[in-house]
Amino acid sequence: MSCTSNCTGCTTCINNTNTTCNGCPQQVGSQCVIYNGEILSCISVTTGLDLETILGLINQTICDIDPAAQQLTVVDSANTNNITVTSTTLGTTTTYHVDVSNVLLMRITSIESSITTINSTLLNLPINIVNNTPTYLLITHPIPNRWEFSYIGPIPNNDGIVYTDNAKLTRPVSTGVAVVKTFTANYVSAYGLAAGNIIKVRGTFQVPSSTIPTSRSCEISVGGGVLDLEYIAPIGAGSSNVYSVDFDLQIHVVNATPLTTDNAVIRGTVLSTFSDNSLGFDSDYVFSPNNLVSPNLQPIAHTMNNYCSLDWSSLVIDASLSGSTAAITSQANIFSIELVKSI
Repeated sequence: MSCTSNCTGCTTCINNTNTTCNGCPQQVGSQCVIYNGEILSCISVTTGLDLETILGLINQTICDIDPAAQQLTVVDSANTNNITVTSTTLGTTTTYHVDVSNVLLMRITSIESSITTINSTLLNLPINIVNNTPTYLLITHPIPNRWEFSYIGPIPNNDGIVYTDNAKLTRPVSTGVAVVKTFTANYVSAYGLAAGNIIKVRGTFQVPSSTIPTSRSCEISVGGGVLDLEYIAPIGAGSSNVYSVDFDLQIHVVNATPLTTDNAVIRGTVLSTFSDNSLGFDSDYVFSPNNLVSPNLQPIAHTMNNYCSLDWSSLVIDASLSGSTAAITSQANIFSIELVKSI
């Protein structure tokens, strides 16, 4: 019996050597091959699907793959001493664990311990920071090793001339108002005042005699009148007598706490020089403060010492002039305040 089929589809073909189908028994249509295995979820194949359908699903799956979207992820540690990488896989999910290594954790712990030790050491050092201007360190025991300290900030004015006014100050003839040079400061905060320091005050005046008892004086006042060092020119024949007066005060600091009892002792010196204008000398030429030639005059000096209580936090020092006649102008030139600190 000859095969009359073209061997298409699933038509039956009898095994016969006279067939014209060129081995029809081996040519089975893909639709005739049925899959009976387990479910293949990645390509959506289930039991009962024919081979042709399965091949189509495989082809579609391959076409759906985007090569550009497929990236290879590699998790690694550049420094195994500091970072560790481990992974766990559950099914199709891989989890990577990136952790700080025990070696690095031990180093951090060691640094923290060292910082704690350094901080404790610094706190226990016998060094006090004094909060004034300027700040300084007080070290109460010898330093065993070499330490270096640097001060960053404005250069403090702790010593030397703290105030000077050398302008020519005059009280016009027949004027009833006194003229004053004055300086007020907080010697504790501004200059670091301490026991043993000395505040030196100097003043130079020229005062004529007067027929008016109350208008011929020069004065340096400390602490707003706590101590007044005054010179009153004698009553004379108007402007015929002129006196050159020099003041020199030394304020010794006994205790730098303001307003404590007897926290200062003041030593004052007054030197006066007299000349009679009736001798024909020009007072602006002969007498201090404008004395260009030292005349042969008779000086008179006296001194005083006194304990007192001063407010170092607001200490005012004045140089005032209140002497005048009908002919000669009173005059003051030098007024300076110098702070001398003990070494």
